[in-house]
Amino acid sequence: FNTTWQRVLFAGIYSFPEGGAFVVENFYPEKEKGKNAPPGKKIFLWAGRPVKWKNVDMLMEAFRKATRGRPDIELEMVSNTSPDEVKRKMKECWAVVLPSLTEVGSNIILEALAFGKPFILSRETGLHDRLKDVGLFVDPRSERDIADKILFLADEKNHDEYVRKASQFQFTHSWKKIADEFLAIHKKL
Repeated sequence: FNTTWQRVLFAGIYSFPEGGAFVVENFYPEKEKGKNAPPGKKIFLWAGRPVKWKNVDMLMEAFRKATRGRPDIELEMVSNTSPDEVKRKMKECWAVVLPSLTEVGSNIILEALAFGKPFILSRETGLHDRLKDVGLFVDPRSERDIADKILFLADEKNHDEYVRKASQFQFTHSWKKIADEFLAIHKKL
C-alpha cells in the first residue's frame, strides 16, 4: 500500500493481518522553482480525471458560490493533458485544490508541494497524517467547507502563510529509496 490509511482500510474490509502488508509511500519529489499566478489572478488549479469520486460537481458549485463577485479568483480545471503541461500550470497557479470523495495518496498534491504551492485536499486521504500541518483539508461532502477554504486561501495573508508551510516541507521519497524499501520487503518474505 502507499499509505498506512489505505492499509488499515483494506485490513478492516478484507480481514488480513496488518503486519503481513507493507507500506511504501509514493514518490515525494525534491523542491522545484515555482511562481505565483500573474498579478491580479488567483488561479486555483484542479487536475485529474473527471470521474465521480473526484467530486468535480461539488467543487464547481462551491467555487461558483465562493467567488460570486470576486473576479480575481479563478478555477482552472485540467484533464487529459500531458504531465509537462500540468506542471507548467502548477508553477503559475495560486493554489491546488482536490476535494475528492477519497484520495489515497495524491501525486498532484505532492507535485504541488515540490513547487511550494498551497493546497486544499480532501480530509479523506492517506496523506493527512504527513501533511496535516502543511495544507488545508476539507470535508468533501460539504460545499460550505470547500467554499470557505477557497476564500480563506484567496486571502493574501493566509496564502502567504501556506506558501511558507509548503516551502518549508522538506520530506522527500526518492525512487532509489522506494526501490530499497521494496528490496527490504522482498528479503522479509
